[in-house]
Amino acid sequence: MNNKLSCIICDLDGVVVDSSIRLRKFIDPKLWDDGNFTDYYRGYQQYGLTTEGDIPIEEGIKLLRDIVNDYDPEEIFFLTARGNIGRSLTLKWIRQNIFSGFSSSHLIMNRHLSQNDDKWV
Repeated sequence: MNNKLSCIICDLDGVVVDSSIRLRKFIDPKLWDDGNFTDYYRGYQQYGLTTEGDIPIEEGIKLLRDIVNDYDPEEIFFLTARGNIGRSLTLKWIRQNIFSGFSSSHLIMNRHLSQNDDKWV
């Protein structure tokens, strides 16, 4: 294919990574339903502090790599609703499971979810 793209933007969760095990471990939707938002957000913060249990979605990774090979983009970005609190671990996971030389500046995370955010406590 001769089509060259300037960039590719790919979501993480549900596309190239299955984080459902970690989600179930730390986030209890019943807390939200009961209006216990403080404990719900504490669980969400714990969810963001690790990538433990995250599983590569091989089909998604293969599709992404095929698109990269077909379109030869100048840049690849990952976009995620994950909070910036887990930036270093998320970046490490991407480098171990998808692209070893992936640039930190191309990981776009939710800047409103940080470890020091008052809404977590």
